[in-house]
Amino acid sequence: MPKSMTINTRVIQLFGLFLLATLIYVGSDIIIPLGFAFLLSILLLPVYRFFLRLKFPNFLAIILSVILALALFLGLLVLLFSQLNNLMSDLPKIQENVQKHISALSQWIEAQAGFSTQRQGQVLNEQVKKLGDSAMGVAGGTAASVSHILIWLGLLPLYIFLILYYKNLLLRFLFLCSSRDYHTEMQSVIYDTEKTLKSYLTGLLIEMLLVALMNGIILSIIGIKYSILIAVIFAIMNLLPYIGAIIANILAALITLATSDQLWHVVAVLGVLGVVQFIDNNIIMPYVVGSKVRLNALVTIVGLLIGQALAGVGGMFLAIPSLAVLKVVFDRIDGMKHWGVLLGDETPKLNPLNSPVMRLRNRLRRKVLADDPAYNPPGAPSAVRPPADPSASPDPKV
Repeated sequence: MPKSMTINTRVIQLFGLFLLATLIYVGSDIIIPLGFAFLLSILLLPVYRFFLRLKFPNFLAIILSVILALALFLGLLVLLFSQLNNLMSDLPKIQENVQKHISALSQWIEAQAGFSTQRQGQVLNEQVKKLGDSAMGVAGGTAASVSHILIWLGLLPLYIFLILYYKNLLLRFLFLCSSRDYHTEMQSVIYDTEKTLKSYLTGLLIEMLLVALMNGIILSIIGIKYSILIAVIFAIMNLLPYIGAIIANILAALITLATSDQLWHVVAVLGVLGVVQFIDNNIIMPYVVGSKVRLNALVTIVGLLIGQALAGVGGMFLAIPSLAVLKVVFDRIDGMKHWGVLLGDETPKLNPLNSPVMRLRNRLRRKVLADDPAYNPPGAPSAVRPPADPSASPDPKV
């Protein structure tokens, strides 16, 4: 391939990614609900196909699948609101505990820094006043966010129904977008995308249930108030890799501080959450979720931040599945496999600067040239070779 053609291809690819990011940023209010509806539709496919095997009409099978999803979602909402209602009923006790912790902290600051409690009170009152002055603006933004959430909740069932109902039309559109020479690759991408997302989402649901049960049971045994609320919050925030666990720990610590006058309760909650997180990362995640989404940690964190910048909290939750779909597509297109390598977690054991064999694209070609001094100098650990890929093309392309 001529060098100028390669450069032009790279420029087009980068421009395409930039255009996609711009489209998400501008149309996030439309794209994010559609993204959630697409993921939920993939998750409901086994249920939908189960009803079809029972000889239900297509329309009725879709309706029953959507109703089942709504019932589960409403059950989760009822659980959360019941816990929040109990939390609000304890508001006087919470205010008393908060005041006690503030007084203890104020005395500690005065003892350590000589900053009098009176002066601390003045500074605190000034900050509270500033916070109150900006509360109206925040309230307006919050009202807008709540209205968006309510609109989403109303549109999601409709979107899910329409995606399942018109799935054959959408699939036909995808095949018509490509020439007949690429229909086999298109079919493979569609099957791999469905399999990857379905396995990943199912695994996430099982992981959420196990994490919530472990946290809820252990926290209830040691006597932590609102253990169910903390467990549910942690399970939901755990959907965001790395970042979600940090946010969940902060929220759990604040809830425990507000509902208990014992500091050891906070330490116990953070300790339990840390142990459960360790078990989740090393046992539950590998065996339940598995290696369905092979994304490296750097790309995952950057993807979450980009998703938040482009589309808010909804973008963060959709970032990982979106990257997983992109990786499936990139791995199937010869001209974009380098992007799949960038997203993946297969770290080369050899340094491409010292071992030119690692600069080659074809795995079979790398294996053949692993002992060639021109590609793998004697100083490099040539004994470490990439495994042979049976599906690799015999054509040794570089």
